[in-house]
Amino acid sequence: MSKPKPVDWELVETQYRAGVLSISAIARAQYISHTAVAKRAKAEGWTRDLSKRIERVREEKLVIRAPR
Repeated sequence: MSKPKPVDWELVETQYRAGVLSISAIARAQYISHTAVAKRAKAEGWTRDLSKRIERVREEKLVIRAPR
C-alpha cells in the first residue's frame, strides 16, 4: 500500500483566500475532506475574498434577467 500524497497546504490556503473555488472543490483537488480545510482555515485565521465570486453570481443573474 502506498503512502498518501502530502497535502499542499500553501496551495490550499491560496485557493481558500482567493474565494473562487468552494471549500469542497479545494478539498477534492487535494484528496482531503472539506472539514479538514475548514478546520485548518479556522485554526490559522484564513479569510476569504469572496468579491470575485459575488461579482460572477451578480453577472450571471444580470444575464438571466436581461431582456431579449
